[in-house]
Amino acid sequence: MAVRAFAAREGVEDALLREWGISQKDLPKRSENAVAGTARKAWRFVGEMEELAAAFGAAGVPGEFHEGGAEVYRRMAGWKDAPAAPSVAEVMKAVSSPRG
Repeated sequence: MAVRAFAAREGVEDALLREWGISQKDLPKRSENAVAGTARKAWRFVGEMEELAAAFGAAGVPGEFHEGGAEVYRRMAGWKDAPAAPSVAEVMKAVSSPRG
């Protein structure tokens, strides 16, 4: 979702989806499924990503990838206990809107 949110923010989401349709045909649907299957439980993954970042850092391996993952999940945490999954557009907006 972070890649798709970035593409949307930069005005190239349609081009990204076309490219995925050619080179990785399942990715457009997988990104939609990620929203449906993950948004309402994203809050659970924040701590896991933070733990991974710390473990990587302690081993001398860059952990920033997992810190970014934690932030993506943190921005999706508002859908915890929502009766229905949000739309892809709603998640992309949340993921690309910095928290104050």
